[in-house]
Amino acid sequence: MDIAQGFAGVLVDPDWFGPAATEIPEALWAIDDIWLSGWLAVQGIGIWCAPHIRAGCAPHAGEAGALQDTVFGGQARGAANKAGAALIARRWGIWGGGAAAP
Repeated sequence: MDIAQGFAGVLVDPDWFGPAATEIPEALWAIDDIWLSGWLAVQGIGIWCAPHIRAGCAPHAGEAGALQDTVFGGQARGAANKAGAALIARRWGIWGGGAAAP
């Protein structure tokens, strides 16, 4: 699965997201990259990956206020991302899960 990560910006068409896309479940509000990527996946909209952009970025881990070091609802960022992706996969039947579309 591909995830649109906003660290380098994400270009989208607003028509890809209906009003319900802004009704982010509490468990997912802090991991909106995962939520929005789920919306794209359930509609069959692919994400163009640009690994060369990621390669040019330096993580801010350990710096005060670094997003990747933040704890959300008792979960570290990585754990929150995995749990959110699993929830979306089950809810919408994408990424190996099995359910209905939003």
